[in-house]
Amino acid sequence: MTTWTGGSCGIALGRLREKLPAATAVMELGYQSTEFRGSIALDAETAGGLPPLTHHFFEFVEQSAWDDDPSAFQMLDELEVGRTYYVIITTASGLFRYSMNDLVEVTGVFRGTPLLRFVQKGRGVTSLTGEKLYEAQTIEGVCSVALRCGFASSFFVMVADEQASAYRLFVEPGEGAHADAQTVAVQVDDRLGELNIEYHGKRASGRLKPLDVVWLKAGTGEAYKVACVRAGQREGQFKPVVLQYRKDLRFSFDDYVAS
Repeated sequence: MTTWTGGSCGIALGRLREKLPAATAVMELGYQSTEFRGSIALDAETAGGLPPLTHHFFEFVEQSAWDDDPSAFQMLDELEVGRTYYVIITTASGLFRYSMNDLVEVTGVFRGTPLLRFVQKGRGVTSLTGEKLYEAQTIEGVCSVALRCGFASSFFVMVADEQASAYRLFVEPGEGAHADAQTVAVQVDDRLGELNIEYHGKRASGRLKPLDVVWLKAGTGEAYKVACVRAGQREGQFKPVVLQYRKDLRFSFDDYVAS
């Protein structure tokens, strides 16, 4: 399990900040997993962390090169700020050149060492018409629109429907009023187009149909978690898969749609 701040947590954090003193600082957990600790936070309000150089040996493959040449390894001193990489680690506990299936971004440099920010799991990508939508883009798109439209969410899942050639966003909103579903759908659709030029192109050509938003009843997120744990996921390591194909979805939202 990899830990980071994102998804519906990002929306909740924004709401929490409104209730906290203006001077309150938020410290990132850093890039962590059950296999190893990938970074140590240096400053509050900074996503990038310092990799623990004396604990693990790091290797990387740039995201764009992974499919063509997964053996194109790079060392820490070869990484470039702003680029995204897959992580391969060797640890004192016995892991040898172990692929984490994690994507990290280099956010800066501290005394010659790149600072790493967890982006998403490597498998968190869908493509219905060639748009290659990433989980991180989905999280950013939904969170930014939620803050703009003034609603919070404790749980959301974006489903890529292969038969419809369209995405459907299921959202469990927080307490209080929330925006019209169609308004949110248009804004999330537009934001994803800004974040992903291929998504924008496929939407503009009509190959990818308009995104749809469905509001869910309170408690849907917990019901989803229970179903996933019953299916074999470990409760202590549970994290909703924010972006997934309809064929891989093992939970029916039909009974949880808000009227």
